[in-house]
Amino acid sequence: MSLWASTLQAALWRCQGKIISTGDPPALVLARCGPPAFRQTLSGGAGSRGVLVEEWTYLQGPNRFIKVLRFVNGRLVNIETGKRQ
Repeated sequence: MSLWASTLQAALWRCQGKIISTGDPPALVLARCGPPAFRQTLSGGAGSRGVLVEEWTYLQGPNRFIKVLRFVNGRLVNIETGKRQ
């Protein structure tokens, strides 16, 4: 049960009272969470032509965990919890 719960937690995030989840497009995340503090476009590796990878970083305030969202080809694929600010 705990493995399932931790997987679920990584696939969902509540920001500004709204839930986003893996599979969401960037426009929906932007509408629900507002603009990220940092936005980075990463180049794909060899053989990854046409793959667009973006990382958005949200700073949630003092003593709160940083969230890093990764989008691949216009879909949210990972929500990572970073260190505290």
